[in-house]
Amino acid sequence: MSNTEGCNILQKTFSSFNDINEVCSIFDYVCEYDTFVQEKEYKMNDYYERVLREDFANMKNFINEFVICESIIRPILADVARSNDLPLFSHTKLEYN
Repeated sequence: MSNTEGCNILQKTFSSFNDINEVCSIFDYVCEYDTFVQEKEYKMNDYYERVLREDFANMKNFINEFVICESIIRPILADVARSNDLPLFSHTKLEYN
């Protein structure tokens, strides 16, 4: 790769890549797909299930992405994480140059 090509690549923003295959071709990576998540039977805690049903019925929980994440998605992930001793990170800031 020439210096000119390298500079052009560095000026490209994350969102300007079309897909993972484009990233792999530009940076000479090989992308392999593998199934690493296995489905597992899951029964939600009764309390969280009741709260979640109430939250689904309340339209104010769907006004924007942040509220959906905190009101709907995070409680589900938190219960799954607790049940399986998994770490859970919410709204972790990712910075890149």
